[in-house]
Amino acid sequence: MDHMFYNARAFNQVLCGKTWVESTADQDRMFDGEIEGKIGTEICCVAATAGGSGNNAYTTDCGNVTSGSSCTLTCSATGYSGTSTRLCTEGSFAALDAPTCTTCNIADMSVCSVDQLKEIRIEYNRQPNKPCS
Repeated sequence: MDHMFYNARAFNQVLCGKTWVESTADQDRMFDGEIEGKIGTEICCVAATAGGSGNNAYTTDCGNVTSGSSCTLTCSATGYSGTSTRLCTEGSFAALDAPTCTTCNIADMSVCSVDQLKEIRIEYNRQPNKPCS
């Protein structure tokens, strides 16, 4: 790994996967130059920050998760809500269990997020001839 990122123009990452943290390879001048990258001291899990598609699209906070911790996957499609968690153990995530994304509606607002409830209120206030409150 000697000089691996030497004089890279942009690299601001913490490399914390099990292989990086436990490596005994020569790291001489690995991060020399104008970059702020480094090898972490604790093993972590790294995953994409989004997934799914359409009504099942989700975002995550699974960027760098320390072993023994979890991250959350949250539905991101407009009008849908739901979350699931993913455990990081020894530098590997548990199998992906995407969130179940359910639609938010007036008939069952228990599945609605606060932002979705605000959206329902805004839409209701835009309706003509609404009853007085």
